Amino acid sequence: MKILVRILRYLAPSKGKIALVLLVSMLTSLFSVVSIYSVLPLLNAIFSQRTAVTAQARLAADSENTEDRQDKDDQKPFYEKYVDTKAIKKKAIRVFEDVFYAETREETLFRICLFLITAFFFKNLFLYLNKQIIFSIQTRATKKLRDNVFNSIIEMHLDYFNNQRVGGLMNYVYNDVMNVQQSISSSFINLVQNPFSVFVYLAVLFALSWKLTLFAFTISILIFIVIRVIGKKVKALALSFQTSMGDMNSVLQEKFNGIKVIKSSAFEDVELKRFRSFTSDFRRLDLKINRLRNIISPLNETLLIAAVALVLWFGGLQVFEGTMTANELIVFAFSLYSTMGPLKMIGEANTQIQMGLISAERLFEVLDAEPLVENGLRTINGFSRSIRFED
Repeated sequence: MKILVRILRYLAPSKGKIALVLLVSMLTSLFSVVSIYSVLPLLNAIFSQRTAVTAQARLAADSENTEDRQDKDDQKPFYEKYVDTKAIKKKAIRVFEDVFYAETREETLFRICLFLITAFFFKNLFLYLNKQIIFSIQTRATKKLRDNVFNSIIEMHLDYFNNQRVGGLMNYVYNDVMNVQQSISSSFINLVQNPFSVFVYLAVLFALSWKLTLFAFTISILIFIVIRVIGKKVKALALSFQTSMGDMNSVLQEKFNGIKVIKSSAFEDVELKRFRSFTSDFRRLDLKINRLRNIISPLNETLLIAAVALVLWFGGLQVFEGTMTANELIVFAFSLYSTMGPLKMIGEANTQIQMGLISAERLFEVLDAEPLVENGLRTINGFSRSIRFED
């Protein structure tokens, strides 16, 4: 925690830009959702015969649906008691229709497509601005950190350099500072922008169908567990493979260094037999890793298709029951897919942040180190008798 606080001190001069990042991140997430949700009225405009919707038709539709809503109150999720998502969704669609629905279907389609282009333009514009501001913040912080680290190293005593490798000192100034820079970027994106994006996407998903949302995330969690178990096995085997690679290097170094002894003792056949046994074990381990690696991609694709099929099946049942439309199901699929990216990045953010904290800890050890050699001057507290110069 202390390391994190010290890193944040380097970000203090950029308080204004950090506030701007928060604002731009929210706008990026908002336009991302708007760009996806605008597909719904686009589909309605293509597949329906409606043009401009009159107020009388809306009132009639509302009066017809009032009894249905009262009959289904017991099926509402708990949050509907506090927030009527269906009413909000209908109101948003009405506002959209008031603005974009024209007298002809062709004009309506043109307006919606123009709005779709505009929404994606602003989404990508704010995404670009967000990345630029974050990069400006992190480069300003890491420049100051790199300057401080170099200043601390250059002021060290000569004995310090005798005990340090040149590559290690260069690693402090370049690689460790670079890890901190990437950690700052990952923190901004995965702790600010992505959580807000996930929150907004979830709001859209629950507004479309809370049952389908819960079902989809249950399936996703199960698939994630299966993939994680396989990934751990691959990681364990990869670690064993790296260990075997190191053992092979050690064996080769040992044999080549002792080649004179092997030749003089005529142990060539014995050593060849031992090495063949070692390479056979190495090959079996390599084959096992390769089998797991080759199965991951088709397994992931199969699980993904199975998940999509289950979601479409459950969503199709919702369409048959009349709780959502086919167009809403398509928009739901787009929104669900868009949610997975930020969720995955949030899950992977901890690794990058921890790497940055480890590098920062090493850097602060250098910054906190003090020269052991003093200048040799003696401090005189006061005069006791006199000052005398001797030649």
